[in-house]
Amino acid sequence: MKKHLILFLSVSLLILPIFVLAEEAPLIGGSVEELVDILNRIGDLIFTILLVIAFIFLVIAGMNFITASGDTTKVDKARAMLMYCLMGVAVALLARGAIALVKNLLGA
Repeated sequence: MKKHLILFLSVSLLILPIFVLAEEAPLIGGSVEELVDILNRIGDLIFTILLVIAFIFLVIAGMNFITASGDTTKVDKARAMLMYCLMGVAVALLARGAIALVKNLLGA
């Protein structure tokens, strides 16, 4: 229970500046272009956050490789972390490319 509380407080302290520095939210006036623009911004934000997290996991996997000292279980764990991280980035890039492809095909 104490670990969950510490985790919750840590995450909320990381998220708090986002709410403190928030600007007034734009009103959706009914135009589709505004809604699409807002959804594109949200997608860009999620993609940026994903790339930052992927970079952090790449650094952690590299540190695990360095500190493994020949221990095969640690090397396997680091290799798996690296592969999952790279697969996640590949899926994100493919999703981003699929969206661009659909926009191009529809002429948007």
